[in-house]
Amino acid sequence: TLLNRHLGNDSISVDVGRKIQGYKKIEEKHNGVLDEARVADHKYRMGFLYAKIGSMDESRGAFAQAIRTNPRNPYYFYHYIASLFGKRVFDWSLSVKLWFKRSLYRIKTRGSL
Repeated sequence: TLLNRHLGNDSISVDVGRKIQGYKKIEEKHNGVLDEARVADHKYRMGFLYAKIGSMDESRGAFAQAIRTNPRNPYYFYHYIASLFGKRVFDWSLSVKLWFKRSLYRIKTRGSL
């Protein structure tokens, strides 16, 4: 075994609220130091965390900040739009995205044979 991972109920890996607080601390500590792409990715990840706990207003806000910071990433728009329709549609959009990625991978691997 290369790694033994122990997760307690209070672990930051399990507690979404603690993860969000961790991201906020990173923002405070490194404000102005990170490049735009990194800041946008940070906001994008926070959008997912907020969506996971059902805070769709905060989720939309985080995705909107990611878009304003780096409008060249289509995933930011995709997830922002999905977040407009609530948690159920957002969760469904993740399934659609995963299905689409898997389908493209299958097409790609068959085409290279």
